[in-house]
Amino acid sequence: MDLETSSAGALQVKERDPSRLSILTLPTELVGEIFAHFLPSPSVLSLSPTLLSHVCHAWREITIAIPSLWRAIAFSVRGRSSPAEGRLHIMDLWLKRSRGCALSLEITGTYWGSASAAVALIVLHAARWEYVMLHVSPADFRRLVAPLPMLRRLGLSFDGPIDDPLPAPDAPLLRAVALDFNYETQSPIALPWAYLTSLTIINTTPEECAPLLQQTLNLVHCELGLVHNDTVLQDITLPRLESFILTVGGYYSLTSFLAVLQVPSLRILRIADAFPGNSPVESLRSFIAKSGCTLEELAVTGTRSTERDEAYRQAFPSIPRLSFPSE
Repeated sequence: MDLETSSAGALQVKERDPSRLSILTLPTELVGEIFAHFLPSPSVLSLSPTLLSHVCHAWREITIAIPSLWRAIAFSVRGRSSPAEGRLHIMDLWLKRSRGCALSLEITGTYWGSASAAVALIVLHAARWEYVMLHVSPADFRRLVAPLPMLRRLGLSFDGPIDDPLPAPDAPLLRAVALDFNYETQSPIALPWAYLTSLTIINTTPEECAPLLQQTLNLVHCELGLVHNDTVLQDITLPRLESFILTVGGYYSLTSFLAVLQVPSLRILRIADAFPGNSPVESLRSFIAKSGCTLEELAVTGTRSTERDEAYRQAFPSIPRLSFPSE
């Protein structure tokens, strides 16, 4: 009898062991919080709530009932074999499941007008856009005339040249913009440049980006990917810029661009060693001295050599963090 009592007691202890309890015994609200932490920030479209919904029926019901799990949506169609209609259906389903949550959207790699259909769908939810990345035609972008009261970050690349000025989005909270000028931009893009704190532009010439930079006096972070251009530029001052990433394509020299740029608040600089025909150390030293900034971190990218690395170390001994990444 004592043995039976002892065995029953041990079984009860085993059943109460927290390590052996199922997650399904937890309140639904708590399970929802756990699921929400499984996914990354809505601005990072790397994991899907469908991973959770496919575990079991109970998890599926919980996942579908939590709108915040469905707020990050990526739509991509590549090539003729991609089932665009099916993806559009899934996109519509996610938009409905997200209910009133702010949205993070990405539309890229589209084919055969599927971008137009996707744009038409997401425009219906424009009031909920928060983080948006679009690779669309200029014509599709012109359809985005709805107010965007929640939009904070916008990424744009186009699948054709911009021949006429694009309309300015009604986005009072927009502070971060990323642009890919993969086609020659003949007309300006109207954006609230003066309010931006973060700006990324790749595949651009100094001639294209200089007029934009002259309007972005509140920038804190900037990344530029420059390609060759010999245009003489007017001075550019970015008084609040703290971090700056500068890369180049081809054989473009940064010397002339840095000569017109002043960044007195700069703390972090990542720059390509692209000064052909000039002394890279002297060009960079002149830029830093002219700006009057106090760098805390300097990363010089490009082909490494012991002589080059040592030259930079000797020229900038007061910079606490100096590195030479290959890219």
